[in-house]
Amino acid sequence: MPSPNKRFALTTAAGVLNTATLHWWAIFVIGMHGPGPRTTLATQIGAWSFWIIGGFLIGAIPIHLYFEYNLLTAPLLTILLTAYCFADRLGGSAGEFTVFYLAAWPVFLAVIGVIAAIEYYVRLR
Repeated sequence: MPSPNKRFALTTAAGVLNTATLHWWAIFVIGMHGPGPRTTLATQIGAWSFWIIGGFLIGAIPIHLYFEYNLLTAPLLTILLTAYCFADRLGGSAGEFTVFYLAAWPVFLAVIGVIAAIEYYVRLR
């Protein structure tokens, strides 16, 4: 197990990498440009802050759960969901999963947390 400083650095790096990857995909491939043309600066800052924080937390928290409690489902679900953002574009679906993933990240994070808690409970037995 890495030292606490190395775990913090790896957790932060995972969050930044997830945020950068998702937003690069959303902006340059899908063409997502924010809330809309008739918004204020506060609305733009609020929306982008929400999306950036969400991308970071979805990448960082599962890695933290892996290092702290040795839970595998949390990072695997994050990798699966992030990979599905890329695969969805190739499949030609009606809506973009990436936009939904970035907008509804608290729901996805809660689902990942519940599944990780179930894994933790099962491992305690």
